Amino acid sequence: MQPRLLVLLVVQQQSEGDVARRSIDWLHDNGCRVLALMGGEPLLRPDFIHKVVYYAAKKGFWVYIATNGRLLKPEFADRLGDAGVAVFNFALDSWDLQPSLPKAFVLAEKNLKHILRIPTGRFPCKKRQASEYRF
Repeated sequence: MQPRLLVLLVVQQQSEGDVARRSIDWLHDNGCRVLALMGGEPLLRPDFIHKVVYYAAKKGFWVYIATNGRLLKPEFADRLGDAGVAVFNFALDSWDLQPSLPKAFVLAEKNLKHILRIPTGRFPCKKRQASEYRF
């Protein structure tokens, strides 16, 4: 059975870049072409995530990032787009910030609007449903 998807966990080690590269290489060698970055908030470490996206995309991976959107500032979204990310999935729990639901739309709204203004074709996938949302 060939692996089809790896969720890369970001570990706090000095050799994490090497671990990420070797993991991506192993997946590639075994026929995998999808890399999902998720769990906690993958954008907490922007330089590391940028390097992972760039390396995986150059090897032909379809890279998916699940985020609450708070850290996906327009400049960073553009950098990740240029690096080759295919999809951003905004995981939001509520409209307004609530103590038990910290992933609120209002905190990510500006960043989401920026993503939705990016012309189709900038990222390898086509915008669907979310692009029809009226702000």
